[in-house]
Amino acid sequence: MSSNVFGVDLTRSVVLGFALLVWGGCADLPPILETEGSSGPTSTGTSVPGDETASTDGTCGDGVIDAGEECDGDELGGQDCGSLGVGGGSLACGADCTFDTSMCSSECGNGVIDGDEECDGDDLGGADCGSVENEDYIAGTLMCGDDCTFDASDCSEYEGDCCAASITPGCEDPACSSAVCSVNPFCCDEAWDALCVELANAEVSCQGVGGSCPELGDCCEANESPGCENSACTTAVCDLRPSCCNDRWSGVCASAALNLAACQDVGGACPVSVCGDGFASVAEACDGNDLKGQSCANSTEFDAGLLRCLDDCSGFDESACADFAGDCCSPHVGPGCENPRCMNAVCNEDPFCCNVIWDNMCAAAATDVDAEAAACYGAGTCPQEQVCGDDVAQFGELCDGQDLDGQGCVSQGFSGGGQLICVMDPIEEGCLTFDTSSCLSGTCCSENQTPGCDDADCAAAVCAADEACCDTVWGADCAISASALLACAGATDCPPTTCGDNVINAPYEVCDGTALNEVTCSSLNLGTEGGNSLACLDDCSGFDTSGCVSGYSGDCCSAIGNGTPGCSDSVCTEHVCRTTGNSACCTGVWNATCVGEAVDAPLACHGVGGSCPSVECGGEDNELQRGETCDGPEHLDDQTCETLGFEGGGVLGCLPGCSDFDVSGCYSGDCCAANGTPGCDDSECSESVCLGSEGMDGDLFCCDVVWDSICADEATITPACNSKQIGTCPNPDCDGVVAEGSEVCDGADLSGQNCITRGYGGGMLACDSDCEGFDESGCFAGDCCSANGTPGCSDAACVQAICAMGEMGAACCDDAWTENCAATAAQEPACQGAGGSCPF
Repeated sequence: MSSNVFGVDLTRSVVLGFALLVWGGCADLPPILETEGSSGPTSTGTSVPGDETASTDGTCGDGVIDAGEECDGDELGGQDCGSLGVGGGSLACGADCTFDTSMCSSECGNGVIDGDEECDGDDLGGADCGSVENEDYIAGTLMCGDDCTFDASDCSEYEGDCCAASITPGCEDPACSSAVCSVNPFCCDEAWDALCVELANAEVSCQGVGGSCPELGDCCEANESPGCENSACTTAVCDLRPSCCNDRWSGVCASAALNLAACQDVGGACPVSVCGDGFASVAEACDGNDLKGQSCANSTEFDAGLLRCLDDCSGFDESACADFAGDCCSPHVGPGCENPRCMNAVCNEDPFCCNVIWDNMCAAAATDVDAEAAACYGAGTCPQEQVCGDDVAQFGELCDGQDLDGQGCVSQGFSGGGQLICVMDPIEEGCLTFDTSSCLSGTCCSENQTPGCDDADCAAAVCAADEACCDTVWGADCAISASALLACAGATDCPPTTCGDNVINAPYEVCDGTALNEVTCSSLNLGTEGGNSLACLDDCSGFDTSGCVSGYSGDCCSAIGNGTPGCSDSVCTEHVCRTTGNSACCTGVWNATCVGEAVDAPLACHGVGGSCPSVECGGEDNELQRGETCDGPEHLDDQTCETLGFEGGGVLGCLPGCSDFDVSGCYSGDCCAANGTPGCDDSECSESVCLGSEGMDGDLFCCDVVWDSICADEATITPACNSKQIGTCPNPDCDGVVAEGSEVCDGADLSGQNCITRGYGGGMLACDSDCEGFDESGCFAGDCCSANGTPGCSDAACVQAICAMGEMGAACCDDAWTENCAATAAQEPACQGAGGSCPF
């Protein structure tokens, strides 16, 4: 093109001359030539932007592009921002009939490639995956990134159906190729064979990528594919239960999807997002209390307050947001408080609170029930509005339903306890008064017509033996029992007790100090030869007979004998005279022979006083002697952890002083929760976890050191710990929902198992009705290279290869494995060596 657009250059002279020859003269010249001068400027119907030599011979403003005009009014001569090379936007015509490009834009995102952009939006400039420079892509979809450069993330250097075997490496979907080849590099290095296809069929990123790959299923219905058709829903569910993306989308996964906001209205069986259901879907700004994490402070220009959702879920209600912060019912630095309604009510009476500082007087005004409290109810720590019947005792209410505000029969003056009730009938001053008819009243040692009595300790002691005394009425039998119990001493009309004053006060005191009511060792048939050392117990409830001696006296272990029949210890005497057969020791004289028997009888005679050997705890004897509860680990008096109440078992020991058992090695605590002790409170569960059970290794740490969270997790999946109503361990109910505890499977939840993992060639695995095993009747079995009369055959790779061969192949898995199926299998590489009669 000539540098002088409108000048007559050589090219234009040739054209002009040719035109004159054709027309034969100057008359009736075409309009394009009529104004052509011999040396003046040339005019055309359109011109090039920016040419300052354009003619203005036409009438600008008449809506017609005349000579010398670039445009006129709305008439732009077919030009736009893009054709002028200034991007997208709106081209206009100026008052001087030249183009106005002020509304044009060359920014990334205008949908037009301009400047140094590779692409813009859907405008790829004709490029595709194969034309991207410096890359070896041969398939896929090229996209444009937000920065107007090519996005080749969906381009692939491979081609071919991801779920069909091919002799070339890789497949057409890059994400699927990458996932499969990270497991089996052969698939991208050599060939995409049947094993690669098997991996693709089980890989989430390969689902629904085109070709023969299975589509992802309905998110709210169980299906055989991992994941579901909506990525956001899949992520939300798999965050809770990873197996939903690793194995199959079971009924448990579908149930979770039904209850997640991310899965609402994603198609199929999932519930449609409904404003008012409390779930803020993608299409909703919020829904009820689900504000998607927004608040007055982070989503508006306010400082504090309560953000609410509009009734139509389209946006937020900011009427309760505040320009100030701070608890309205607590003083704080700065003016105002976080609740606008409360703040306005207080500041209308005291402007100081909003102009200077929210001090004690402002906080008191917000709390004052006679002034601004109605406007401040429920704001921060301010009293809640009174709503009788909501089971919350709010400001101004005495009680509400089960919330008695810490009150009880005792605090109401009924010392016997009982059940205090909140009056809920508005006519009877609902939530403002108590019903004390079930409180325990009446004196304890007299018959009355109410349950219990006016002394809580006495009532508890009596009712422990006779529940009717606290459930129905305190009858005569209850009063008599109270009169005989020390716990009732001093209760209203019951006799007092003064144990320790050496005076016997019946009926509670049997004795008191030195006052023994003329009872002696002899009257108790404990003998008098050794003296009478009978004493009274400290609580005056009975006698201390430890000081009484038997009917015999003398040192049991005196080297020369004691010169009298028997000795001073009745147990030792009984042992020597009867157990050893030396009856003469009790009818004649306690001689050296008797002493020898006593010295040799540690369990009967040691430690009884005199010259008898003392009890030896531990050491070399390890025998359970008199005075010992136990002695070493071998002598525990036939006691075990279980007999002492530790149902989990464990190892019982003996304390160093032999005075009591060491139960630190006994198992206790919840089996399915970390309990801080070794073992747990069920012996069968403890043993199974610590020593192992079928299919599970033992974990001795749990019983030797501490039952921590790992042990608890092991218990939840150990059959011996489940179905037993112990602690928090699961109690499977075979309800067709989820396999838990000792259940092998439950309904559609097959615990990740299928026919192939069970050793079959495919088919449909089911769960037995008792959840204790699998129903494998629907699994493929039989010789692959012989007609077997059932669908499929016993080798998974062979089944997949044959059944993928069109309609005839599909029939091999849907109907029966015929001679044709077997003959095809004999020629199929995937079936070689599959067992039975297939060739290697």
